[in-house]
Amino acid sequence: MAIAKIIYLMSACPAYDLYINDPRPKLNWDTPDGSWVGIWGYDWSDIIGQEVLKLTDKFEYEVWQPDLRADRLYSHKFSNGLVHKLFPAQKKYIIHRLRKKSCLVSSSIYESLLDEIRKSKIILHLDGISKGISRDILNLFPDNPIAVEFLGEKKFPRNTIFNLNKNLLGKIFDLHEHFITKKLFRKVDIISCCNERTQKNLRRYFKQDIYLIPLGTDFDFWKSQKPKEQIRRRLGVDEKKKIFLSSSRLVKLKQIDKVIEILKKMDENFDFLYIISGHGEKTYERYLHTLSEPLVKKGKIKFVGYVRDKQLRDLYNVADLFVITSISEGAPDAAKKALAMEVPIFSTNTGYVAELLLKYNAGIVVPIKDYEMWRDKINEILNGEKIEIMKREVAKRYFHWPNVSSQYVAMYEKLYENYYSHD
Repeated sequence: MAIAKIIYLMSACPAYDLYINDPRPKLNWDTPDGSWVGIWGYDWSDIIGQEVLKLTDKFEYEVWQPDLRADRLYSHKFSNGLVHKLFPAQKKYIIHRLRKKSCLVSSSIYESLLDEIRKSKIILHLDGISKGISRDILNLFPDNPIAVEFLGEKKFPRNTIFNLNKNLLGKIFDLHEHFITKKLFRKVDIISCCNERTQKNLRRYFKQDIYLIPLGTDFDFWKSQKPKEQIRRRLGVDEKKKIFLSSSRLVKLKQIDKVIEILKKMDENFDFLYIISGHGEKTYERYLHTLSEPLVKKGKIKFVGYVRDKQLRDLYNVADLFVITSISEGAPDAAKKALAMEVPIFSTNTGYVAELLLKYNAGIVVPIKDYEMWRDKINEILNGEKIEIMKREVAKRYFHWPNVSSQYVAMYEKLYENYYSHD
């Protein structure tokens, strides 16, 4: 019998715009206004919950998500016991960094949470402390066990207060936000984050437990399939070409356009294929297609769209190099898959995978905006330079889901013990 219920409160709506051209998820409902709501079931919060439930039956696990399309509560219980709920939400406009900005609020979530707390032993898990639902929860329910998770590389007001290029009004805003952030952290029991740089930034605000928990990867699924030559032939990929692969959301912060620009300058000298997997902002996608058109026509760049599971695994299998060039990352899932698949990695210096590559002298890690160094390193790779691969067993210790989810369980057990063990 479960001893408590974990409620993971998401702060963002379902990503309907991202999947606008895709079929609806299997779980969907029509709404009275002619629209629809849906649950995909593979948000990080869902995956964390299902992995925790594989390890323990001590807890029930629910994911609560605001939804601007929802006219009522929509709920589904998966076969693994995980419950995902969509709640009606509204936009609220606030002033952020001297500009008008929207955030999400949900009276439906607040009322339902109050009812749950009256009935059950609840542990709250928030995905940050940004304005809107997360901050409302911290202010409305400060006497309940609360864990806060930072999934990306997170900066805080203290990081920018002393920037020389900040105007006076910006500095005043950051200073005000700095003191609000300190007050909010006093209402938090435990924090988790997914890279060392964020952990260091958090230490300036939070002196209690900070768990370094990167999101996991299934190393039993993501493993090299041999012989690679057969997979290349099946996919119609030339066995002699040097294959680069990127897999990500297609947004500006990923800097895929910079990689394309570098490869365009190397077109005449090298035989390569750059496979780009993913979808994202339509304007940026169109820009990437226009920028890469000459190399697409020559068969040197190929856009494959959004692919998952076995189809994506095949792409990793044919790749000679995985390329991730983001401005900011937490512990990027696509790079963790490359570690599991034993594909060499070219990465900018952001996120936990890059931190570990540097620690274990593996891969190639370059400054985020030093494009000349990018070009030099890519030139060396195309000329045949060998790249060290981080040992799979080492990567598995950090990122295999059972190893990761056991840390979540330990975090929840500690919160339960601190609040409920004497009841």
